[in-house]
Amino acid sequence: MPKAQTLEPRRRPTAGPARKTVERILASTAELLDDVGFDDLNTNLIAEHANVNVASVYKYFPNKYAVLTALADSMRDMQLELLSERLEAQGDWRGELGALLDAYVELFISRPGFATLAAVLASSPSLREIDQASLAAEARLIAERLVDYGIEEKRADREAMARVMLEAARGVLPLVRLAGPAGRKRLTRELRRMLEAYLAGYIEE
Repeated sequence: MPKAQTLEPRRRPTAGPARKTVERILASTAELLDDVGFDDLNTNLIAEHANVNVASVYKYFPNKYAVLTALADSMRDMQLELLSERLEAQGDWRGELGALLDAYVELFISRPGFATLAAVLASSPSLREIDQASLAAEARLIAERLVDYGIEEKRADREAMARVMLEAARGVLPLVRLAGPAGRKRLTRELRRMLEAYLAGYIEE
């Protein structure tokens, strides 16, 4: 297990060729996660797939865990952006929930490495803290929106509700990803019904 400090990148370029190199490294890592899995992933493979020399990888990241941490940060930002876009006042909480769930399913299925990384973060002791921080950030956004649904529980209670919803979705989404088109549709429908029933107990009581 890596030491905590080795999870941090050596550099964080924000623009120019260096930024593009880091983006290529992260994109390659995401694809390799799906192709070879976490255990067989290493910096040499990442460098080869990204078409850079391994020294370029080490210039920015001390090990594969640091690369995965940066990839997790990028995907967390993507999820938070998705939440912010979907959590808009539409006057129909069921429609909003459905739109958000559909977007999550699409992200989980189509984004390279997304599902695999989610599983790695949840199961790896050294990376679990990153996973929990991401879930907490998502839960805070959802908890704020629940007030607009008419749910007036304390903030801590609303965040707990959001965490339950997120964990329920995370439990089903891997099954959705592995199913064929028809099965995917059925599983998504049932997940939506479950989440709707859960929220309806607070909104329509």
